[in-house]
Amino acid sequence: MSLERDFAAAGLNLLRADTALTVYPDADGFVPGSLATPYVRAYTSVGWPKEGGANALDGLSVTATVRWYVNCVGETETACQELAGRVRTQLLNQVPATAGRNNGMVYFEADSGEQPQRSELASAPLYVQTVVYAMISAPG
Repeated sequence: MSLERDFAAAGLNLLRADTALTVYPDADGFVPGSLATPYVRAYTSVGWPKEGGANALDGLSVTATVRWYVNCVGETETACQELAGRVRTQLLNQVPATAGRNNGMVYFEADSGEQPQRSELASAPLYVQTVVYAMISAPG
């Protein structure tokens, strides 16, 4: 398994620890074509910054910046806000375990900058709010 997949799994496992929260992709990596609200859909991005604190003197990048982009999807604005709060509870200030890595504490990086927005793509009312959490990871 790659570090990218390990980092994705670490964040998803933290979210899934709230058993009342529907998280996609599910534990098998599946995202159904049709989803019943409310749910969260998480995407993971891993960057390898040139100026990472643990990078080697020879310039090799070993420090990772991991971001989890979490779309909170509900039938109302309030449902989205409640999901965003549950996501915060599961991710903020946690230190996910990743084999062979020294992970920092998860911090809030950004949100969509706005309140939940109605999606015009759905046939029924659907609101989406995106929040972003991140952590720094170095070899451990």
